[in-house]
Amino acid sequence: IPTPGQSNMNPQQKTFFKVTSPDPHIGRRKAILARYPEIRSLYGPNPGSFLMILGLVAVQFKVAWLLRAQPWWVILPAAYFAGAYAASLYALIHDATHNLVFKNITLNRLTAMIANLPIVTVSAETFRRYHMQHHFSMGDYEMDVGIPTQWEARWVGNHPAKKVLWLAFFIFFQLGRTRKFTVKKQFMNP
Repeated sequence: IPTPGQSNMNPQQKTFFKVTSPDPHIGRRKAILARYPEIRSLYGPNPGSFLMILGLVAVQFKVAWLLRAQPWWVILPAAYFAGAYAASLYALIHDATHNLVFKNITLNRLTAMIANLPIVTVSAETFRRYHMQHHFSMGDYEMDVGIPTQWEARWVGNHPAKKVLWLAFFIFFQLGRTRKFTVKKQFMNP
C-alpha cells in the first residue's frame, strides 16, 4: 500500500491495470432487484427534477444579483457555500442526459441547457455526447472519456494536494480527455 504522496503506479508503467473479471455492477444490480423487486417502480423519468432545476437556477441567479456590488471577501464565501448547490445541477444535467426528467428527448436536452445556465462553462450538450459515449464504450481507454488519461494518473498519483487541484479543475482535465479519441468527427455531428 503506498504511503501518502506516493503513487501506486510504477513510474515505468505505461498502462493501467486491465481487469478481466465481469462488470461488478451487473451482478450487484441483479442481486438487489432479486431481493427488492419494488425498486423497479422507481425506474423512469421524474418530471419533479425539472422543478428542482428551476428552483436551483433561480436561487443561483438571485444570489448573484444580491452580491453584484459586494466586495470580493463577501462574494468568495458566498460562492463557496451557495455555489456548492450548483454541483447538484451537474447531477441533474446527468439525469437529463439519460432522459430521466421527461420521456421526450428534446425536453430533456432543453432541461439540461436550463440547468447549465448558472454554471460558468457551457457544457450540457457536450457532456451529453461524451457521457453517452462513455456508457457505450465503458472501459475502453481510447473511447471512454470517464477513464483518466495515463498522464493524469501519473501526475495525481496519491498526492493529496494534486488531488485537490485535479478536483478543482476537473472540468478542464475531463475536456483534455477528449483528445484520447482516435475518431473525433462522429462526436461533433448532431
